[in-house]
Amino acid sequence: MQYWIWLKSKKTGDPYVYYGALLPGIIPDRVFDLMVDNQVPELTGMCKQCPWHGCICHVIEAGSGRKFCPVLFHDAVRPAWKIEDIV
Repeated sequence: MQYWIWLKSKKTGDPYVYYGALLPGIIPDRVFDLMVDNQVPELTGMCKQCPWHGCICHVIEAGSGRKFCPVLFHDAVRPAWKIEDIV
């Protein structure tokens, strides 16, 4: 899976697009299905409790355009970026 997300530069604070990729099968597809942005509020209610109130950029899957909750994505995938870096 290839994805992208808007992040802030640590040096200047300017936004840039970060591109990342995951090997298929490492994380089951059903995990990603639960992270889709329109499923999270209904299934978990997390969006109501999110300190960012949905104001931060979502992780977007290249090709399909599916949007994932960045907090859940970060917890499951453990990417190189941090939640604080998201625009």
